[in-house]
Order: sequence, then C-alpha cells, then structure tokens
Amino acid sequence: MRGFIHVFLLFICLFPVSLAAQDRVTLSGEVRGEDGAPLPMVTVAIENTTAGTYTDDRGRYSLSLKPGKHTLIITLLGYNTIKT
Repeated sequence: MRGFIHVFLLFICLFPVSLAAQDRVTLSGEVRGEDGAPLPMVTVAIENTTAGTYTDDRGRYSLSLKPGKHTLIITLLGYNTIKT
C-alpha cells in the first residue's frame, strides 16, 4: 500500500509538468534575399533565450516556443542583422 501511495504522489507531482510542456506554439517561416531566392543556413534566434535554429536549403525554419511576445534575430554573414 505504501508503494502505491508513493507512486500516486509521484504521478500527481509530475502531472502538472507534463501539462506545462504541452503549452507551446510552433513558429515557422521562410527567409529570402532581396531577389526572392531562399537563403540557407541563416541563423534564426529568439532574443534573450537559447532558442534558435538555422534555415534549411529552401530558407525554411521552425521553432517551438512558449506562447507570448518574442523578438526574432535573423543573421547571416554578409547581410545586415534583422530584429523583428
């Protein structure tokens, strides 16, 4: 019976964590140059976080984030850095 109570308490403690982990949104998009061509290997990061990724060979990216207001920082060597 004690083992069951410990397992039950552990389940109750971990359950809110699993619900919080599902509270995310996906931010995705494309990065293109002035000529409209997709730009691969562009760094797309979220300001003041460790979240970030690179664009693929078609200029596409996708990030999983907590809902809210975020600032994107887009950088590529040879181009101006953009904050949006």
